[in-house]
Amino acid sequence: MRVATAGLVLTLSCRFFCVMAFLGGPVAVPSHTKAQHSARTLAQLRNNARCSSLRMSSTDEPTPEELSTPNKKKKKVVVVGGGWAGFGAAKALTEAGEGSYEVTLLDASPNPGGLSAGWRTAGGRAVEAGMKGFWWSYPNIYDLVERELKIENPFTDWTRSSFFSPDGLQVEAPVLNREQSYPSPLGLFLHTRALFTSLPLADRASMIPLLYAILDFERDEDTYSEYDKMTARELFRRFGVSKRWGKQSGFRGGGYTCVCMP
Repeated sequence: MRVATAGLVLTLSCRFFCVMAFLGGPVAVPSHTKAQHSARTLAQLRNNARCSSLRMSSTDEPTPEELSTPNKKKKKVVVVGGGWAGFGAAKALTEAGEGSYEVTLLDASPNPGGLSAGWRTAGGRAVEAGMKGFWWSYPNIYDLVERELKIENPFTDWTRSSFFSPDGLQVEAPVLNREQSYPSPLGLFLHTRALFTSLPLADRASMIPLLYAILDFERDEDTYSEYDKMTARELFRRFGVSKRWGKQSGFRGGGYTCVCMP
C-alpha cells in the first residue's frame, strides 16, 4: 500500500481545478521537505484561483467548436461528493462532449477530498480524514499521476497493511512485490501461510476450495456475472469456508463480515 501526499491531492485540481485550492493540507507527508512543498503548492493554488466556487467549465479557453457555435447551451451537471470518485466524475465530464457540460461539485466539507483530505495541526502534525492507500493494482491512478499530471514522488514507499479482528491485530500483510514471485494465487498463500498464528490450521485449510473461485471467476463474462451476483457470505458458504476463518479474516453477518483476505 502507498499513501498520497498533499501534492497529489492538490495537483489533481490544477486544471479543473481551482477547486482543490480549498483543500486543507497534507494527507500523509513522509518528509519535512514534502510538507513545505505541499504548503507552497496550496498557497500558489489559492493565489492563482480564478473562482471562489466549486463550478468548473470543461476548458479554460473556448474551443474552436465553441467559437463556431456561440449560442450552444451547456448542460448543467451537479456532482455530489468531493472525494476521489466525485472529482473523477467531474474531471471526466469537463473533458467530455467538446465543452458541452458545466459541472458543479458539491461537498459538505470546507476541505474537499474525501478520505484523501487532510490538514496540519498547530504543532505541525499531519491529520488525515480517513485511510486511503494506493495498491499496485491501481493502474488508472498511476497513469493519472505519472502521465497526465506529471507529479514527482507524490507517494510514500510501499508499506505493510495491517488486518484487525475484534480481538486486535491478526496479521500484517507482506509487501508482495518485494518477495519471490510465484503464479497467482500461490504466491499469496506461500507468503502469508505463517502469519495467521491465531487461526487454527483446520480453519485455514477450509479456504482451500475457495481458490477455485479465485481462479474461475474471470473465465468468461457469464461466469463473472454469476459470481458478481453473490454476496461474500453466499460465496463462502458455497465453498465451505469456516465461520471462524471468516470472522477473524474480517467478515461479519452470520459469521462473516467485510473482506480482508489473508
